[in-house]
Amino acid sequence: MPPRSSTVNAGGAAAAFGGSKRSSTGGDGAATVSLKVVLRVRPFNSTEKAMQSRQAVNFVNDKTIKVQQLQAGATEATEDGTTTTSPFVFDKVFDMNSTQEEVYRDSVEDIVRGVLAGFNGTVFAYGQSGSGKTHTMGGVLKDPEHMGVMPRMIQTLFTGV
Repeated sequence: MPPRSSTVNAGGAAAAFGGSKRSSTGGDGAATVSLKVVLRVRPFNSTEKAMQSRQAVNFVNDKTIKVQQLQAGATEATEDGTTTTSPFVFDKVFDMNSTQEEVYRDSVEDIVRGVLAGFNGTVFAYGQSGSGKTHTMGGVLKDPEHMGVMPRMIQTLFTGV
């Protein structure tokens, strides 16, 4: 694997999280489970902006991405110095411009409302260090625009009780 260039960044690496809830009961009384996997590509941080990093994730549509990779010997991501991976498909993809509210509303809120209705629910974040898990899940607690999934979940739970 070629060394990574300091001028090319993962483009706000991704944090994926999924949730499951008991959505219905089958005829035999067994619960069925619904699992949703979404991908959130975080915005660039201040260091990445200062380095004028390039986005390495190509958004095919609202469910599919391709990741740009440097070819051996390339020192910078250019049209002729990169390749893309096969597509990665999710239930939903949030790009770098997605708001915390959109991420919560479109991927987590239904799970929390299901919990309020008596169903089990789980939401978790997974990704490598620096990929945006804390940004997505916690955000800025006292800032309504930038607070993440967890504070929004708590608000929804206490409002619904």
